[in-house]
Amino acid sequence: MAKCYSSLGRKTDATRTYSKVLELDPSNAAALRETAELRQVENFKKQAQLAAEGGHFNSAVSLLVCARTRSGRQPRAHLRSCLVASTQQ
Repeated sequence: MAKCYSSLGRKTDATRTYSKVLELDPSNAAALRETAELRQVENFKKQAQLAAEGGHFNSAVSLLVCARTRSGRQPRAHLRSCLVASTQQ
């Protein structure tokens, strides 16, 4: 179920489901791996937003490409929000 949530872009639901799996089986390798992966993707997105806000658009794009590679999803919407946020300062 968590993998389906993740594929649909429902990261909060995926994380919550993986957490429940880990409550039942703390050594579940798949849940541990996927939880770490979700955190890494979110970290790339946050770093990209900070880079864009600082005017470092090439870095922002590179970070979003990393996030896309890891999540399999298009980063365009997030890039757009980063760019909008950077122009509102």
